[in-house]
Amino acid sequence: MNSKLISAISIMVAGIVFLGGCAQYEVAPLPSESSGSSTQDLPSPESNIPAETNNALPSTQEVNAQEGEPSIEKTWISPGKVTIGNFYPGARAEWPLLIHNGNDGQRSEDKSVITEPGETSVAVPLNGFPVDTSSDSFLVTSPTDNSLSPVSYSTVDHTLLVKGFKPDATTIITISYVSKAQFSVYYREPDHLYEGYENAPSGSNEWVIIADKTPVIMPQTTQEIMVALSIPEDYEGEFPPQWEFWIGVTDTSQEGMIQAELCSRWLINMSV
Repeated sequence: MNSKLISAISIMVAGIVFLGGCAQYEVAPLPSESSGSSTQDLPSPESNIPAETNNALPSTQEVNAQEGEPSIEKTWISPGKVTIGNFYPGARAEWPLLIHNGNDGQRSEDKSVITEPGETSVAVPLNGFPVDTSSDSFLVTSPTDNSLSPVSYSTVDHTLLVKGFKPDATTIITISYVSKAQFSVYYREPDHLYEGYENAPSGSNEWVIIADKTPVIMPQTTQEIMVALSIPEDYEGEFPPQWEFWIGVTDTSQEGMIQAELCSRWLINMSV
């Protein structure tokens, strides 16, 4: 991004959102946020400062814990709110979204394995993302057979080869291991609007760039995902003076029928 444009964009952030609902549980901002918030003017379209036209964002990366962050055992995102000031077509704003995976990664999967005559080894598919793929990091148990043992894990097929099955039989097994969590990061419309703001213009989802939409995060680790808003310079549609969209985050590796969602508000103030 053009360095002059970066310095002039007005971006303010606040809050951490905990697992449990979209933009409902906010606490005091992180030290880095409270000390770095500022209000600056975005240059007008006539200032001849070129906006960034490359949609590429930096790769996502793990970040170290900071003082004041919540327990590593809680899943959260930060910031809970991003405010962009003096925006206009052709401008670009971006901000890192922090996603913390508070799960300890302990995972167990129950499987029913059917063997053919003469078959004693089976590649069993796993739904998680093992932290350690060595055979001794998996525990295979069965209420009817104690001769089962893991052999190897395939990172291509996401299967664990298990040996020791009885041929021509059905065996119920449990595979236990430590897993990373996969999250989904996406644009979404607000469930309710911030006071004074309207819904985003039609098609605004195409202006939002998310560096990694399906990050896989280690247990009790925080990862940074870059999010950018870039409106085409030749866009001729109408804008509300103040409009809003959300960035939603869901742990898609959660087990069970209900998946909790976290959301970060983006509040956009257009140039007059």
